[in-house]
Amino acid sequence: MNKRIIKFLPALITIIVAGVVFCCVQEKPSGIVITEDLPGTEETPAEKLPGSGQDIWVYVSGCVRHPGVYRLEAGARVFEAVEMAGGMTEDAGEGILNLAQELKDGQQICVPSGEQTYPEGNKLQEADDGRININTATEAELMSLPGIGKVKAGSIIRYREVTPFLVIEDIMNVQGIKEEAFRKIKDLIKV
Repeated sequence: MNKRIIKFLPALITIIVAGVVFCCVQEKPSGIVITEDLPGTEETPAEKLPGSGQDIWVYVSGCVRHPGVYRLEAGARVFEAVEMAGGMTEDAGEGILNLAQELKDGQQICVPSGEQTYPEGNKLQEADDGRININTATEAELMSLPGIGKVKAGSIIRYREVTPFLVIEDIMNVQGIKEEAFRKIKDLIKV
């Protein structure tokens, strides 16, 4: 009897090893997404992830715990992107960023620090380098930009009264100013 067991022992060991290897290389079920890169994250059911509608991608930077590019559903708001990035850090300047603003695909959300000052009611203050500050410019200064007339200048002013521009690309959030108009003025403006 012992000779029979010894004869089948290598085959039995091979079957056990193959079973262990098979179990180890199996993928997780397709309904689970693992986010290993972020500390403290857990497995999330796929039905709770963005993706049921049209997705957008936004870059969240500045004073957040996990800066990076995040996928959200179209129609998502700034506060949702900030939450996906782990929330604001302790040095974030609360009240400066409009958390209720609707996001657009390719948008950057930069959460400013509390050290950044906004004198004159949410207007950034920087040294004069010849470029027009779209947060503080008058209607006439804005109209001096190529392709910006009275209507677009008024739209820029109304927009910044609600949401200050944090990066120059934010000007494309203003109705009537898209990528082509932005290319004409990007080297002439600042925030």
